[in-house]
Amino acid sequence: MGWREEEIAGKTIFDVGTGWQALTFIELGARAVHHRDLSGAQVDWLNREKTRRGIDNLHSRQGDLCSPWEVDGAFDLIF
Repeated sequence: MGWREEEIAGKTIFDVGTGWQALTFIELGARAVHHRDLSGAQVDWLNREKTRRGIDNLHSRQGDLCSPWEVDGAFDLIF
């Protein structure tokens, strides 16, 4: 099953993993995506990729689910 634009557009999303999903959520119109990964290499890659694509509403940091999220408010989706 894939995500549809109407399910994602305008949502604030917390994504855990490689970062590919975070890019997909942005392409589908997410308002903001906050991403975490244990791998510093993946976070570095995603930060370079978002810069290359001119994306300013994707925030990626190294850490796990127990790391401080440093985000005010609630998420519409945690993936």
